[in-house]
Amino acid sequence: MVCVYRVDNIKRLYARALLASISDGAGTPYVPIYAANMGASSSQLGLLHSFLNLGTNAFQAIWGYISDKKNMKLPFIIVGGAISSIIWLFITLARDPGTIILLVAAQSVFFHRWWHPHS
Repeated sequence: MVCVYRVDNIKRLYARALLASISDGAGTPYVPIYAANMGASSSQLGLLHSFLNLGTNAFQAIWGYISDKKNMKLPFIIVGGAISSIIWLFITLARDPGTIILLVAAQSVFFHRWWHPHS
């Protein structure tokens, strides 16, 4: 019975990770529009786009390597997903483009911290 309970919880965790990924994918294209409406310059928008892609190109491999070496995938999913979700809240509360860029850079690190181990 304990084994069934554990499998059920893991499935729920992966379902939550899938939904978070879908919502992140749906929201991410609007972040540059949000920044532009706040008055971001073309340089700031270019930097923002760079950080949006940085996680995919760099941090996913780094976190994947660490999680494989430590053989600890679930803590990466739980902690990284929670931090990434909290950062989304702060992005919506940001009042200037520079803050959005900083938050997107931080989220790029943590979003790919939890996404790689279960992909």
